Amino acid sequence: MSIPSETLSTAAIYARLSTLEDGPSESVERQIELGHRTAERGGHTVTAIYYDDGISAWDESKHRPGFEDMMNALRDGKHDGVIYRHLDRLSRNPRDTARLLSVGKARGIAAVASDGTVARLDKASSRLNVSVGGLFSAYYSDVISENVKPVMQDRRRAGAMDTLGYGWARVGTSGARVDPTEAAVINEIADGVLRGESWTEILPPLTARGARTKTGRPLEATMVRRMLKAPRTGGLIDLHGEIVGSFDGGGPLTEDKWRAVNLVLDSRKGKRSARQAKHLLTNLLTCGRCGGLMKGAISYRRDRKGRKYAEFVRYSCLGPSGLVGQKRCDHSITGGDLEAMVIAAVKEVMRDPRRRADVDAEAGILTGQREAATAELLAGQQALRDANADRGLLPDDEVDAAREAAVIRVKAAQAALGRLSDSATATPDAEADFDALTIDEQRAVIRKWIARIDIAEPTRRTKGVDLDRVRITVR
Repeated sequence: MSIPSETLSTAAIYARLSTLEDGPSESVERQIELGHRTAERGGHTVTAIYYDDGISAWDESKHRPGFEDMMNALRDGKHDGVIYRHLDRLSRNPRDTARLLSVGKARGIAAVASDGTVARLDKASSRLNVSVGGLFSAYYSDVISENVKPVMQDRRRAGAMDTLGYGWARVGTSGARVDPTEAAVINEIADGVLRGESWTEILPPLTARGARTKTGRPLEATMVRRMLKAPRTGGLIDLHGEIVGSFDGGGPLTEDKWRAVNLVLDSRKGKRSARQAKHLLTNLLTCGRCGGLMKGAISYRRDRKGRKYAEFVRYSCLGPSGLVGQKRCDHSITGGDLEAMVIAAVKEVMRDPRRRADVDAEAGILTGQREAATAELLAGQQALRDANADRGLLPDDEVDAAREAAVIRVKAAQAALGRLSDSATATPDAEADFDALTIDEQRAVIRKWIARIDIAEPTRRTKGVDLDRVRITVR
């Protein structure tokens, strides 16, 4: 066992802040700064810094990555001491205190507080002091929990909202009311979700109209999904995942609409939203050489000295070539005139009343199917709640049978919604509005009216784009 000297040669700094448990306290950055000052005063050499920001050390169920990394490093003999602001930064529960003392005794670790006090953990007296200090830290946290937690629960049940969510406006110091402007945005998003639209179809038009988060950032899919999943969006008060009441006056969405939206979102779980396209015809063109899809990219024209003087879009096939010594197909076509040709073809088809009626009828059928599947989900969920409520009133075998039937009903409706979410949806199709649409909306319109765009191999050398290579098949 090594005996640490007063000066540490491989010291580690540990810092931690949990505002939930600590209240006003010094930030992690401030604690690290104090650690460096302590090391400088004591002549210690710092070789590593570990920290946990916003993680409780009192709750044993919480994983502290920084603390665990430090403990592993101490166990492996990488450090001869730890510098910290105060003992309760290291541990607030008896288990972690015992682990620290065990490793400290085995490895001869020194624990150095920011006031310069050195506790040599290979000494019984130092271990006693650290053990007692750890017990007092745990006791303090227990008292705080016993007195503060019930108050916080009562405040939550009374409808207090400490963190203001999207769709809500502050009333007084902790109250909240529905913000009409943001609620209108939330309802528009919810309507799009219930129609089966993707985030790239729902969010860009809202962003173009100036919809922003409370911090002024554009609406993003992750934030919007989290907001829609929050019970308070449906006017419900939750406490640790349990619904304990409802807000007076409701929320931005009605409870029924919120539950319907969440059923649709749950049916989409596991599906990744596509990135917003950069080029109009990416993955809409079919290569006539290998049958693969063609993707757009910016290319440049250069003068004789190799200097760029103009840029343009080129669509290239990145599929396998099937030729020896050539990995990719590399069949390509310039995009400018091609995009204009496709847009003209779409607008021409949109003028045909018969085709418009056919496609609109198909879109209406899909919308009706989605509405029916959503209603079936709500009915299945209600049947499941009824079955759970009957527990203790009816024989267990009857309740179990009813629950099983309700679960099967819900899963079947979720599967149907998942399939319908992948189907093409109705999109803005007025010719005059096409040019004002976002690129993703324009791509949706093209998919709606155009079945296939084939790009054949060139048969002759031509100046510019040979549009005779393009074959457009309409629906």
